[in-house]
Amino acid sequence: MKQNQLTAALVVLLLLCTLGTVWLTYSYNISLHKLHQLEPKVASLTPARSLIQSVINDTLEYSKRNPAIDPLLQSLKLKEGAPAMPAPKSAAR
Repeated sequence: MKQNQLTAALVVLLLLCTLGTVWLTYSYNISLHKLHQLEPKVASLTPARSLIQSVINDTLEYSKRNPAIDPLLQSLKLKEGAPAMPAPKSAAR
């Protein structure tokens, strides 16, 4: 009788492992399919990212000659330094 219980427990364990493997395989395949769908979108964004980085670099270079743009760059966290001063609050009377 003890042998039958052990066999049944091992069969249940094998079944659970098999179901887990099937579920993980299915999840992997779904994720891989989503990845293949996203690759063209990421590739299409690369030129835009390069253009934005170029504009940022040009703006930082311009700020060396004209520091009036520094508050804008600091508010966008593109340049370190003293934070931009907030507008003074009017006194309530």
